[in-house]
Amino acid sequence: MAAALNPDTIAGLNENQSQALRQAGVDTVEKLAMIDLEAMAGRTGLGVEELRNLKAQAAAIAQRSPRTRPVRRSLTIAWVMLALVAIAVIAVLYAIWARAGAQALVAEQEQKLRAATARVASVAQGHVDAAASEVANRNWGEAQKELNQAGEEITFLEQIAPRALRGPVEEARSRLGRAQEAVGRQDSPAAQRINDLKQAISDLSGNTG
Repeated sequence: MAAALNPDTIAGLNENQSQALRQAGVDTVEKLAMIDLEAMAGRTGLGVEELRNLKAQAAAIAQRSPRTRPVRRSLTIAWVMLALVAIAVIAVLYAIWARAGAQALVAEQEQKLRAATARVASVAQGHVDAAASEVANRNWGEAQKELNQAGEEITFLEQIAPRALRGPVEEARSRLGRAQEAVGRQDSPAAQRINDLKQAISDLSGNTG
């Protein structure tokens, strides 16, 4: 609500000045704060300096008027909203960064598991090669021992192999069973079954031969 122009609101404003201003259409403090000094002096007969003093006081009062509070409140709300948006953006960026970090960590873990799988598979392949030599010499008992040791390595592979290599590990386990069965029967296909097992383990160790 606009503040009425009267001696109670403006220090130094007397009744004659108040009446002259009201007759000129200046009936509120806000209007007084926006007058043109030269024009108002001509219309009211008041001096420019006294009008300047009255205008300065009116401007100070208008600045403190409750009418200015909504503007300040709007500015405050705008700054709060801007801060909330900035916080939201930072949160999204942090989430993206954290996800990228997690993906990098998973990739690093995957690489380590693949390296460990290759090392264990190489050990298993060594036992399979030894089993093939024992079969060639018809040392069936020794061949079976080597296959059993290869089986222990395959069991370890089942525990450490990354998801992408679980299928090849299962295939190696299946071929190991067929090789052990053939060696146990001392059948002539035993050499072929061991060679099949060797190929499956070679795929895990990273060798093509």
